Amino acid sequence: YNESKRLTNIVDDFLNVSRIESGRLSVKRELLSVQNIVTQLFSQLNSNYLTHTFRMDIPESYPMVWADTERLTQVIYNLVDNAAKYSPAGGVVTVSGVTSPKDSEAVFTVTDIGLGIPPDELPKLFTRFHRVHRPDAANIRGTGLGLYIVKSLVDMMGGRIWVESQVNKGSTFFIALPAGEITKH
Repeated sequence: YNESKRLTNIVDDFLNVSRIESGRLSVKRELLSVQNIVTQLFSQLNSNYLTHTFRMDIPESYPMVWADTERLTQVIYNLVDNAAKYSPAGGVVTVSGVTSPKDSEAVFTVTDIGLGIPPDELPKLFTRFHRVHRPDAANIRGTGLGLYIVKSLVDMMGGRIWVESQVNKGSTFFIALPAGEITKH
């Protein structure tokens, strides 16, 4: 079952790349709650990662975002799943809502305390088929397409993504999306 699920994910990644590059992948932007998506994903991921704690630190006053439900779910899932995979000793994975210098965007982060990314790998991180080369990450499976897809989807939703990382201290991925009105959730 697990192997067939993994193969299905690989095929989905290749199909998504093909759709992105051919311009056939569309997004339907609507006002969404990041908190709702994160809550649903955490309930799924808790059973997959028994040595990890998933924490959400998004204030009630965090704005809604203009995004595609399915695509934003895919973006957050990939980032949180990567955060857990690249924290093989376990630990906390946190999704936080942060203030933005621009009122027109909402910024949230996915942070782990895992392996981290060497500085020379950062410029290549969002390219197709790129995998971070570290001996301690050699048995972590992946296609090298996840972050390429994530960046493409964020771009398609009118947002931007960047990362800060320190080797052996962890990584923080920042996602900025167009913001809607601030509402209580």
